[in-house]
Amino acid sequence: MDAFNIISMVFFLFPFLFFVFFVVVVIRIIKSFSHLNTSTRQPTLNVNARVVGKREDYRRFSKGNRSHPLDTGRSIYFVTFEFDSGDRLEFRVSREEYELMYEGDEGILVFQGIIFHSFDRYSDYNGRDGR
Repeated sequence: MDAFNIISMVFFLFPFLFFVFFVVVVIRIIKSFSHLNTSTRQPTLNVNARVVGKREDYRRFSKGNRSHPLDTGRSIYFVTFEFDSGDRLEFRVSREEYELMYEGDEGILVFQGIIFHSFDRYSDYNGRDGR
């Protein structure tokens, strides 16, 4: 290959790859809004539930350069609830909610589609175990 063919190939590939990347990003954004829109159209449910699992997903990001590296990250918190029917759902929750819940807690879970709203534990005075 001569230099002209390589340069013309680069000028062809760059716009093509940029276009593919752009389309993928737009599709992901549309899917995210679609899921959110579907959830917000569903009714808000208040159901008896029990906390059966918790997990933390730590995502690490590297910033900076070779001479001054800077590693940062963030945690994403998830809690799995089990309903009286035996069905289970996992929700993304805030750090504060995550820290207040323990496996085995029972209470009223309020959610809308895939959106977590709240979890109110049963208290000791109404006959259910609580913390």
